[in-house]
Amino acid sequence: MSDIPSHTTVLVIGGGPAGAYAAAILAQEGVDVVCCEAATFPRYHIGESLLASVKAFLGLIDAVEKIDAHGFHPKPGSAIKFRPDRPEAYTDFIAVNPKNGAWNVTRSEFDSLLLGHAAEKGAQVYQQTRIESLEIVNGRPYAAQWKHREETGRISFDYLIDCSGRQGLMSTKYLKNRSHNVTLRNIATWGYWTGNVGMYGQGTSREGAIWLEGLIDGSPGWVWFIPLVGKISVGIVMHETDNARLRKECGSVREHYLRTLQRAPGVSALLKEAHLEDEIQAASDYSYSAPLYAGDGWRLAGDAAAFIDPFFSSGIHLAFNGGLSAAISVLASLRKDVPEHAAAAYHDKKVSLAYTRFLLVVLSTYKQLHYQDMDVLCDVNTGDFDAAFEILRPVIQGTGDVEASQSRAATEKVLEKTMDFIASVLTTSTSEITSAKQSGYIPAPLLERDGDMLGPDQIAKIVSDTGADETTEKALRSINARKPLQLYDPSTNFEKEEVLGMVADLQRGHIGLRIVDSIAMAA
Repeated sequence: MSDIPSHTTVLVIGGGPAGAYAAAILAQEGVDVVCCEAATFPRYHIGESLLASVKAFLGLIDAVEKIDAHGFHPKPGSAIKFRPDRPEAYTDFIAVNPKNGAWNVTRSEFDSLLLGHAAEKGAQVYQQTRIESLEIVNGRPYAAQWKHREETGRISFDYLIDCSGRQGLMSTKYLKNRSHNVTLRNIATWGYWTGNVGMYGQGTSREGAIWLEGLIDGSPGWVWFIPLVGKISVGIVMHETDNARLRKECGSVREHYLRTLQRAPGVSALLKEAHLEDEIQAASDYSYSAPLYAGDGWRLAGDAAAFIDPFFSSGIHLAFNGGLSAAISVLASLRKDVPEHAAAAYHDKKVSLAYTRFLLVVLSTYKQLHYQDMDVLCDVNTGDFDAAFEILRPVIQGTGDVEASQSRAATEKVLEKTMDFIASVLTTSTSEITSAKQSGYIPAPLLERDGDMLGPDQIAKIVSDTGADETTEKALRSINARKPLQLYDPSTNFEKEEVLGMVADLQRGHIGLRIVDSIAMAA
């Protein structure tokens, strides 16, 4: 390991998706970057379902064809069944363009490809190399002690990007600022199934989509069913209190796993002729965040920054989002696009916004899972819709965060209504939307998800003028609400989303930040 340099411009800790992505962007821009990974790849990791947004991220580092050619299981969408008495809600990735699908991946292979790609881009990658400690002066880290087997050494750097996963070296050892979400202190238990496994949407354009199903007894837990090449990943997620109680009743992890799956009839039906591999795994699935994700000379990204419950397969999306933001902000500092404090503040806000968006939706989802016998996620009335949307829109569009929105809004009750509103977009089924489109009451363009947003008064007037029935009005409200929730690609997210008076420049060779509001940035 004597080839590890004594100094580098940027040190990236961790070679997972966030670290590999940040390293690839920086190396592609000609920056001297060292990436130290404690494990040896390929290594096992859970989190196998990807969002469609990852293709756009991968496109920025020329990795789409490489990942696509590997042969991962295609993912055309996702089906979610919140309540046993309602049809599943389906999110179609490929309806507009067949190339917009994602993948269900074997993470050991996916992560290894990404890290290898970063090396091909020019990053110096060192596996089996753990960063043991940091040297910090006046809050700015400038050097690290590394260990490779029995060999140790020191490397200094100008900037640090901590992507060390849940161990979060900076956050847990030095900043000590991580806090867990009490509601989402969950445990995941999973295994792999082979043989004659059923498939959701078999023989249709939905085949290969993941299936998520709430447990039918009303406890806030759910089951995932993710088709992989040669096997199916099936896992259970529930609060640690429920998990401990049920596991004690069953006597073993395996019995707890099998018995709990019986409370997900849709998944059970798909597995009735399948074979469960012997090993059952379990791990904490705690959601956590921190009040600060960047500072003088350092950035946090991926799970080293924050972690959100995996219900919406947001893990890799958030890792790429954080990795790109970290790289952009470091490049902006190196190129003197903006002052260092402004670049750090940009990354801090970008990570916070991305986490907040998913947190609000996940919390709303768990509320429905807990109250399956109630219309918790029913459509809000006009007044509540208006108040909820005024809070929601800046959060989703990236022009404000929850705290800023709350200061304008007011009470906990309004925030609760916001959560109800967010999750209500997931409860209108595809069949209901199709029926609404065919009803003739509402002009078709208004029911398209890429159309203009409508305010509550506009919806009320359309319903009144057309005499639309209740089902059609519900579909219109749901589709309207989904419009700002669509995951946009990095070009939209970074180049058009103003944060603290800055927007990103993603032009190859000039990636960094551009000031659009000098007054806001100075503040």
